Amino acid sequence: MERIEEWVEQKLPKSKLFEQYFGGLRTAVLDIETAGLSPADAKVILCGVLLEDGAGLSVRQFFAERLGQEAALLEASAELLQNVDLLITFNGKRFDLPFLLERAERQDVPFPTQFYHLDLYQIFHRFSPFREFLPDLKQKTLERFAGLSEERRDEIDGRESVALYESFLLSGEEGLRSRILLHNRDDVVQLGQLICLLGKIDLHRAMYCCGFPIPSAGGLRIVDEIRLEDAQLSARIRSADGSEEDRLRFPLEQELGYAFLDLRRYPHLLAEMGQSPACHSDYLLLCEQNGSVIYHDVVNRLLRGCIAR
Repeated sequence: MERIEEWVEQKLPKSKLFEQYFGGLRTAVLDIETAGLSPADAKVILCGVLLEDGAGLSVRQFFAERLGQEAALLEASAELLQNVDLLITFNGKRFDLPFLLERAERQDVPFPTQFYHLDLYQIFHRFSPFREFLPDLKQKTLERFAGLSEERRDEIDGRESVALYESFLLSGEEGLRSRILLHNRDDVVQLGQLICLLGKIDLHRAMYCCGFPIPSAGGLRIVDEIRLEDAQLSARIRSADGSEEDRLRFPLEQELGYAFLDLRRYPHLLAEMGQSPACHSDYLLLCEQNGSVIYHDVVNRLLRGCIAR
């Protein structure tokens, strides 16, 4: 199994809003190449990770020069990801991560899942207006829209990568290997740059609907299943590794279609939220029109303040 490491000059384009939700988290961008579409009969042949650490950004690739090297590839990938808090993928919730987990189980390799998984494809599919004016939401289409096309050097797609790998196994030709590695390398580097498009969507709403990570004294927590209904704000709080789970519930006061949280009941939150424009006389406005208009940013900030203590 071959290991490749390359330091890249780019920085992740983190906006103030991105930092609000993901600041301080150990971040990795992941993309895999496989010998087929089904983990039942196809192996992982290449795992690429764009890793951010104190020294900058680096691309780490683990390449199976032979099909018998998948277990070693998975072990190296698992070791690299075990300390990651934020994993960024493109359709990784449907393909990359389930594929890795099934192949790791078949190879008897423990694989980490203790991170928050930000799938940019799902976020853009559900919460962006891009489908209204773009032909599709493929990664390369979004790269062109974001003005990133000139940064990509590879000219193949995932299907071609499979064919090239089959030819490489037969010939060992260096040119084939280089094209496969370049395709994967450009995918993870370019995907990291697509973070910039989060500034063109309602990220507060996306995080309210999908959940978001919160660093705390007890480790990384993930809040999701946020609900505003039946005069109550509720949310599930779980540890990133899934070992602990709890629910938060706040009773709300309702009047004329508005829902308020009485912060006087929660002195620690009053200090956190009392200066919010949504706070009036110690009452925090969370939604109006009987819940059809939700102040997602206010709800998310409230939950962060409650959990991060």
